[in-house]
Amino acid sequence: VPCTGDGTMRKNPDIWPKWNASNGPNLHGIQYRILKRGIEMLEVGGRLVYSTCSLNPIEDEAVIQRLLVASEGAVQLVDISDRLPGLKSTPGLNSWLLSDKQQNFYTKWEEVPESLRTQIRPQMFPPSPEMVESLHLERCIRVLPHHQNTGGFFVALLEKTSTCPWESAQEKERLYRVRKEEDEEMIAQELGQKPEKIKEPPKKKPRFMGFREDPYIYLQ
Repeated sequence: VPCTGDGTMRKNPDIWPKWNASNGPNLHGIQYRILKRGIEMLEVGGRLVYSTCSLNPIEDEAVIQRLLVASEGAVQLVDISDRLPGLKSTPGLNSWLLSDKQQNFYTKWEEVPESLRTQIRPQMFPPSPEMVESLHLERCIRVLPHHQNTGGFFVALLEKTSTCPWESAQEKERLYRVRKEEDEEMIAQELGQKPEKIKEPPKKKPRFMGFREDPYIYLQ
């Protein structure tokens, strides 16, 4: 998913002056939505890898935690520590702190000032001690740059074990719309009226020459 890329600071020196503590929270929402949509596209029994080149837990474990809580047991983390022989890594985190640009640290949502509550959200905080054991965030892996002369990466393997709660709600809504349309069509036929057909949007013209992309410019 899109990330701050702070795990690549060894090869991207431009990240150093641009990085600040608000970068992670600003990306957390879109990272979660991409992960959630990926889970929706899985069949039951399917697996998905969530990965970033960031070591910020707000972009990593916090996103995974939010998805696991929302899925209510329909998605679980798979332990991959024994599937990558030779790769040095550390387990995922179960606790972390949040901070603002002024380096004020917060351990819980109630401590966050009103002015920052649109940026720092309650889902970004670590799980409670009661939830830690059920989430198994330690099954995520963190690849640290100094372990084997690489960049920094976060990897988590998720498995969908059943239909997610929000998918069930979406399916009920879809069936409701279908039945409503069928009822309206049946009533129209009984009254001798022709049901109104919904016009499809105009089709886009195919591009035969591809999309135009400006070339990359590498700085000396």
